[in-house]
Amino acid sequence: MEQLEQLSMRPRSLWPERVLVCAAVLLASAAAWGQTATFRRIAAAGQAAPGGGVFDRFDVDQQPVLAPVNSSGQVAFFAALGRSTAEEAIYLQGTGGTVRLAAQGDPAPGGGYFAGFARHPMLALNGSGAVLFVAALAEAGTTEGLFLARDGHVETVARAGDKAPGFSGGTFSQIDLPSLNDSGTGIFVATVRQGRESREGIFRFREHRVEKAVSQGDPAPGGGTFAGFGVPALNNAGTVVFPAVVEQGAVVGGIYRIAPQGAVLVVAAGDPAPGGGIFYKFSERIAVDDEGHIAVFALLRDAASAAALVLVDSQGPRFLASLGGGAPGGGTFDSFGPWPAISPGGAVAFVAGVDNGRSGSAIFLGDAQGLRRLVGSGDRLGSHEVFAAWSLYPVVSVNSRGAVTFVTVAKEGKGQSGIAYYGP
Repeated sequence: MEQLEQLSMRPRSLWPERVLVCAAVLLASAAAWGQTATFRRIAAAGQAAPGGGVFDRFDVDQQPVLAPVNSSGQVAFFAALGRSTAEEAIYLQGTGGTVRLAAQGDPAPGGGYFAGFARHPMLALNGSGAVLFVAALAEAGTTEGLFLARDGHVETVARAGDKAPGFSGGTFSQIDLPSLNDSGTGIFVATVRQGRESREGIFRFREHRVEKAVSQGDPAPGGGTFAGFGVPALNNAGTVVFPAVVEQGAVVGGIYRIAPQGAVLVVAAGDPAPGGGIFYKFSERIAVDDEGHIAVFALLRDAASAAALVLVDSQGPRFLASLGGGAPGGGTFDSFGPWPAISPGGAVAFVAGVDNGRSGSAIFLGDAQGLRRLVGSGDRLGSHEVFAAWSLYPVVSVNSRGAVTFVTVAKEGKGQSGIAYYGP
């Protein structure tokens, strides 16, 4: 994905070191939830971990870590362990408690055993509690694979070395960035080796059938060919959207949707931005709701603001927040995180820093009624301090009821490393 750098915003470009512990979240209103929002820890460092050992940390250095939450309030998460024969594991927390789905050293379906999860810590969770994850393998005749944990079992979706559909003589060499919807359809990004050459592709699967969706070298709308991809997103209607770079085309890249007739350009780098100027670059990861509305961070050129959170719907792109724009509760937005999140119903969650506000960061509440401040760093919900520090490049997940989850880390002896949940 190195070629995507010319199109995408890397996290550091909009996330200065001084606000690494700051966050802002746009979510559905507490009134709409029909019950009082609460803050709770899903898991915390030092707690006994199901299956043995204790939780040590939930972040991976220099990689955003997501703890996805579904409509039932279940949360999937990665954890490093202490006092355990397994150093890492994948968990699912729900109303019945927390269960361990897979751990380092467990037998892997198809042979060998799981050697770790930290290299690809991004998990995908659907409404039925199925979890899609990538694991490194040992003594398996291959290096890694994509696995689906559901109904108490773990099954293989694809392994490095498997034949890659749509690539003559090609085999998977690296697998990453999974997504899974409520119908059981999933997508992932893979590097495919063909002889001495390698190409990247986005693949779609359902049950045990894997197919190519799009790959490097495929024709791009408007001319040229796809040269690199960001992280694709999938909704419950089966819509796949993705950012991409294009070579020798009318545009250098943009945001695309996969339609029955092939890829369709949704918004391009160089297109006019709302209020003047043009879109210059897009975040490497985007989000899509069940109506097909796309949330993405964008860098702007010749515009009143240098960057904005953009929602692309049937009427075209519009800004939800912009750098330098007023933040509800006081101050101005001065940075955004790596990528936004969006619920199936269209509630958008994003990470941002606030300058000259009541606190350096805040949770904002937003729905059809607008964007408003909910709580800020240092504020308390009940007896709990909400924010002490965040993982490097913090990200959030938001479900259909507007509940959000995020990873916290201890900082200078304050706070607690853990998985936090705020919502009904």
